[in-house]
Amino acid sequence: MDRISQIKTDLLMREWTNMVRECRSSGLTVKEWCANNGVNIKTYYYRLKRVRNYMCDNNTNLPVRHDIVPVPVESMPDDDNHQIKIITSNISVELPATIQPQLLKAAIEGLKC
Repeated sequence: MDRISQIKTDLLMREWTNMVRECRSSGLTVKEWCANNGVNIKTYYYRLKRVRNYMCDNNTNLPVRHDIVPVPVESMPDDDNHQIKIITSNISVELPATIQPQLLKAAIEGLKC
C-alpha cells in the first residue's frame, strides 16, 4: 500500500474507532445508537470488524485501547486451583475451571489481537 493510501486508511480507521467508542459509551444498544445516529446496523458491524482486524493485523498509530473488545472480569478465587491457562505473546491469563462459558468466550475473543 502506498503512503497516501496508508494515511487515508489510518484516518478512516481512527474515525470508525471513534464511532465504535461513541456507540459503546452511549449506554444505548447498538441498534438504538445506529437508529439515533443514522448509521445502518450492518455498516456499524462492518466497520467494527474492519477496525478490529486493522488493529490486530497492522502496526498502527491508532491509540490501542481494548475497549473495542471488552472483556468482563470477575474476581478470581484466592486458591491456586486454576485449571485454564491462556498464553499469548505478551499476556498470560489463568482462569478457574468454574468460569462461566460466556466469560471464557469473551476472554478468548479479547486475546485474539
